[in-house]
Amino acid sequence: MKYVASAIVALLIFASAAAVNSAYALNLGRTTINPYVDFEPTYDDNVFRTNSAPVTDWFFLISPGIKLNVPQRDNLFKLEYRADIYKYVNTGDSNDVTDQYLDGAAAFNFPGGIWIKAEDQADKSHESRGTANTVVNNGALSRYYSNLVNAEIGYAFADRYKISIGYQNFIIDYSLPQDKFRDQFANAATLTLFYQLMPKTSALIQGSYKRVNHDNGNQSVHVVAQTLNSNEYWAEGGLTWNMTAKSTGTIKGGYEWKLFDYPGQKNFRSPIFEVDLDHQFTAKTAIKLSGLRQAFESDDATSDYYTATLGSADLSYKPVDKIEITPRGSYTDERYAQDISVTVGTHTQTGRRKDGLWAAGIDITYKMNKWVAVSAGYTHSKRVSNFTVYDYTDNLAMISLKGTI
Repeated sequence: MKYVASAIVALLIFASAAAVNSAYALNLGRTTINPYVDFEPTYDDNVFRTNSAPVTDWFFLISPGIKLNVPQRDNLFKLEYRADIYKYVNTGDSNDVTDQYLDGAAAFNFPGGIWIKAEDQADKSHESRGTANTVVNNGALSRYYSNLVNAEIGYAFADRYKISIGYQNFIIDYSLPQDKFRDQFANAATLTLFYQLMPKTSALIQGSYKRVNHDNGNQSVHVVAQTLNSNEYWAEGGLTWNMTAKSTGTIKGGYEWKLFDYPGQKNFRSPIFEVDLDHQFTAKTAIKLSGLRQAFESDDATSDYYTATLGSADLSYKPVDKIEITPRGSYTDERYAQDISVTVGTHTQTGRRKDGLWAAGIDITYKMNKWVAVSAGYTHSKRVSNFTVYDYTDNLAMISLKGTI
């Protein structure tokens, strides 16, 4: 086991760093700087997410990071950097990778009811196996760089009305040649009107426009990308509330139109919805519920898009102050827009691809003190597709040690 020695060294460093006194944390007035590290050994019984002859392996995930927070009254600025370093024991040549994440956000509230929010998320990462088209990629990891910018300016006027204007820019650039048709450059604008029904509850009406470019004006890119440019229109209504710190949520639904530039593509016109609920029943019990239905950019070169309908639930229970038990589950239904044909070896399947993805798991966390936490977890995931080559079952068992200064 070539990484065991380095894993032990990392664990010793982790334990030393995590046990320091809080006086070593950097506090500059209200500004705080918090370094942290997470060390997570994991056993995976189907590393390549295949439907036959699964390969098992251990991997070590080491995640050092640092957070900067600058709260000033009603305003906020924060910045976080994290690296995820994956080291596999037996399949490192195919799986060893380092991901990097940088997230910055700012929020400003001005007298007179004006607010401004902005966030920038930059990722140099990879898609988990079973998410990307593993048949096309022949088992290679789908690496990508992405950058997401969100900005919003809002104004509260009269007694019950608020209005906000949002802007979003999204860029994603894949490294594998067979993934290049998925490269994307998108801009979106959103207008939202809020009407306060109760002190902490508002109705909303929202309209959005999004321009999605896959070829970026470069006709030499993957031939499929030239046909996937589109305009998207969204019309939604719903409720949002922040009744107390214990109950927040947004529910909205409406209609989405995804209209392709290329006349031969299959346009999307369908109802959509979004649910995001967070409720704390007691000091020891809380639940998070989320749901979504919308069109997504295709990860299959023979289909224009796929429609995903998903839901998830996370329950948090604290039998005592230092122990938290979190069971969780999710289901995603994915339906691709056109008939496709997939050949593996001498076997060919043709039809409209439909996938069902199930996941369930549990985490148990023990917070030794405010600097150190120990977790154990298990996750079972399964994909059932009418194209059997995409079927897989995967089980993960992990132990996590996290230290924060």
